[in-house]
Amino acid sequence: MKISPLYYHKTTSFVNRFPGFFRLFTAKSKIPQKHQNKLFFAGFFVAKCKMNWYNGNNQNRKVCAVMNCLEQKILTDGVVKEGNVLKVDSFLNHQMDITLMEEIGKEFYRRFQHKPINKILTIEASGIAIAFAVAQQFRVPLLFAKKSKSINIAGDTYVAEVESFTHKNRNTVIVSKQFLSEEDHVLIVDDFLANGCALQGLISIVDQAGGTVEGIGIAVEKGFQVGGQIIRNLGYQLESLAIVDAMDHKTGSITLRGVR
Repeated sequence: MKISPLYYHKTTSFVNRFPGFFRLFTAKSKIPQKHQNKLFFAGFFVAKCKMNWYNGNNQNRKVCAVMNCLEQKILTDGVVKEGNVLKVDSFLNHQMDITLMEEIGKEFYRRFQHKPINKILTIEASGIAIAFAVAQQFRVPLLFAKKSKSINIAGDTYVAEVESFTHKNRNTVIVSKQFLSEEDHVLIVDDFLANGCALQGLISIVDQAGGTVEGIGIAVEKGFQVGGQIIRNLGYQLESLAIVDAMDHKTGSITLRGVR
């Protein structure tokens, strides 16, 4: 039985952490000494597999906890208004549940950590808090598109026109060319996805800069509207933590995808 030096070192460390158990095993066992080391290695391998299985399941449980927490908040605290408007201002985009925000940031990091992301992009104002939580996990700058130009933004800018589903108006959003370039690999983050206009505006701004959109993270997607389908058809990795399939302002009912 050939053992690599690295595997031997790890196994020896494992055995040294539990000397009492292995001394007891050796003292009580009638197995010849020459076979005992092989059993130690086999035992270590089995224990390691069990630890990996536990860690994997534990990670899945954490993911479910974040999803369930956000979904539960939507079902209990979300308010449906006429015109397919869902208010989540008690915990997401006016008053904010900071613990939930932190977990949302961790979840988006888990989903996109394999991408070479070096900048988070969102649009003012309600997307900023979520984007901050995500940027904190990636340890990269957060950049948000402004809806009006001020004296604080000097020089040339990238410009896009976006329509707000909630406010029923159109805005020209801008980003200073100083902060976005062809070297940037961008994760776009926002709180809501309805018709997809805001996302298309942000995608346009990244394209103007010559950068790369590595993915898009959305807290709440309205699955009964066309935005999600439009963005996915463009070929982007779109990750939504909660998807609303239906809602009724008369009854106040909200139906979430995958939640009964």
